[in-house]
Amino acid sequence: MLIVEDHFRDWLTWQHWFESLGFDWQEPAHSLRANSYQLLLHSALAGQGVILCWSKLLKDDITQGRLVKALPQTLPSIGTLSLLTPQHRHMSQPAQRFTQWLLHPPQPAAP
Repeated sequence: MLIVEDHFRDWLTWQHWFESLGFDWQEPAHSLRANSYQLLLHSALAGQGVILCWSKLLKDDITQGRLVKALPQTLPSIGTLSLLTPQHRHMSQPAQRFTQWLLHPPQPAAP
């Protein structure tokens, strides 16, 4: 089992995942712990364990068979993402465009 260690504690943990789906939780005998999601992702891609992930983030890896969805159950993420911008200085034009793109993403064209 691959486990991300984060002092903010807003990641979906294995214990929360098991308990939210009504499964009994038992601390695994062996696990790889890291404070980097990318490290855990690369470990899973190398066949070294199972990770909790955002299916949209890893859709291509799943579609192309680099990762396999172990179980059909899913849960909404409990974490949040924040966009921090400087208050006391002007943002560059690229930073302003990126902020606008994040806050107001383009909508796909209707078929």
